[in-house]
Amino acid sequence: MSTITVNGTGSVRINPDLTYVFITIERNFPHFAKAYAQAKENGYWMSKILEYNNLNPDQAKTTRFDIIDYLSKNRGQDNDIFGSRPDAYSLHQEIQVELSYDNAVTDSVLRGIGKYISGAQISIKFDSDTLHKHNDALLADAVADATRKARAIAAASNKKLGEIESIICDQEPEIQLKKLTNLGGDKSVISKNDVSITAANLTIVPENIVVSGNVTIKWALE
Repeated sequence: MSTITVNGTGSVRINPDLTYVFITIERNFPHFAKAYAQAKENGYWMSKILEYNNLNPDQAKTTRFDIIDYLSKNRGQDNDIFGSRPDAYSLHQEIQVELSYDNAVTDSVLRGIGKYISGAQISIKFDSDTLHKHNDALLADAVADATRKARAIAAASNKKLGEIESIICDQEPEIQLKKLTNLGGDKSVISKNDVSITAANLTIVPENIVVSGNVTIKWALE
């Protein structure tokens, strides 16, 4: 008995309800103690920024913390490199903050980071905690797509679709990323009247999260 195997693709669009803010600080310091002190200060200000926005400081998670030798090249009289030497300490610090999707809150947090954490590099990712709720609709759409294709191919071959012999599913979400960088600034005491961290002027409108999935279905042909 002949068979036909067809791929089908389904997709659903979901409005993001989570915002992830990733903060990266990479700076060099002449002494280990200064690098360590700066890392502690960064963590302190991150907690104060979240508290100011009525958020839990524990929403800030440290995902990387390294203080390592910064190596400079040794050069000879002819400018030839013949080795390297440690002459500073390099701080690599990464912090992840999970927020509910809210432009005003995100704007305030970003402004706080830019004002109080010098040299911060920021990237933003939008996500949803309801992806699993859309699996049934996604798979149904993929199966319908495969079935349409299979029927068209069978009809063109003067055949009819018989029973399904196998189905293989494969699905992965695709998340739209937005990035902002170099929001470093001066540091001072947070004030409730400080417009730099209360003004909601930055509007970030993410694209919908597209969750796409594929199925491979094998039919018998009659």
